[in-house]
Amino acid sequence: MAAIDALSCFAEHLPRKPYCTDDLIAGLQIRPLKTALQRAYIQPNGPGMVCKDR
Repeated sequence: MAAIDALSCFAEHLPRKPYCTDDLIAGLQIRPLKTALQRAYIQPNGPGMVCKDR
């Protein structure tokens, strides 16, 4: 799988409002996906998430 395919698959399966942050010491915040994609850290699994694509 190419790197671009993996990144697009990752972004495609993120929750609409994931927890994210640029500084883990400051803590995580819930943000809209567009904003979260600009952060250094994103929690990819939302509550109750189950993915069986592969």
